[in-house]
Amino acid sequence: MKIDQDKFMGYALILAGLGIVFFAIFSTFSVFNGSKTPPQLLRIEKSSDPITVSGMQIGMDLIPTEYFNQTGNYTFFMLFMFFLLSAGGRISSLGVSMLSMKKPHPPGQN
Repeated sequence: MKIDQDKFMGYALILAGLGIVFFAIFSTFSVFNGSKTPPQLLRIEKSSDPITVSGMQIGMDLIPTEYFNQTGNYTFFMLFMFFLLSAGGRISSLGVSMLSMKKPHPPGQN
């Protein structure tokens, strides 16, 4: 039994793309469900030095630094998951196009 290499590659691409998509969906669901935390890419430390603007000193106590850290980490995580979803969809799309591609018949054969 001869396996068509294009069909095998098409199915492999579909499976790989769907695997990436399901991984991204599961990771996003588990982070927003609270069972996992997003990677801590952003870590802003609270500064004790006030900022001077036009001779006035402004303290940084208006918005807590933990809010910036959490919001930034969720934002970076969601951007990365969106990238993975689009990449997985594109890989699956390539697999589907490989499966639907028709090979030309050599001359003299029907």
